[in-house]
Amino acid sequence: MGIMQKIAMGAENFDLTKLEVKKIYSYIKKQNKGKVPEMTGWFHSGADDMGFVKVEAEICDAITGERLPDVVLNSCLFDRRQSFVG
Repeated sequence: MGIMQKIAMGAENFDLTKLEVKKIYSYIKKQNKGKVPEMTGWFHSGADDMGFVKVEAEICDAITGERLPDVVLNSCLFDRRQSFVG
């Protein structure tokens, strides 16, 4: 099985790990002081040829329902610990 097939298979069954969710929440709490941010949803469009999946998380204030800026997480399929928000 070639590397591109492995990347495609990894992107098909993609789900966020607990560590990745924690990174998103840590980032949104720092960026939105005074609000109670909550991740209401996320999506991705598959992996690129380097094995990274760009995940866009939708963020809202849990109390008012106000939409906050989305967060982008770059997740590496080969080593999920290397995922980063940016």
